[in-house]
Amino acid sequence: VAAFISRKAQELSTAVGKPGFDEALMAARDSVLLKAAGRAVIEGEKFDDILRETARSSLAIVARLLVLL
Repeated sequence: VAAFISRKAQELSTAVGKPGFDEALMAARDSVLLKAAGRAVIEGEKFDDILRETARSSLAIVARLLVLL
């Protein structure tokens, strides 16, 4: 996301002071937000996978230990 922001800022630097800069700025802002949101979804899915596997493993271990009691 940081590299994406850097590219957008570089693109915007050529438009500073020109007509339409405010609109270009808002469009770049929205692009950055969409990029960040997409990244958050990907990372969230990875976390969900880890959490699901941790819960499954923990339950299996506890169930097996209870059989031994």
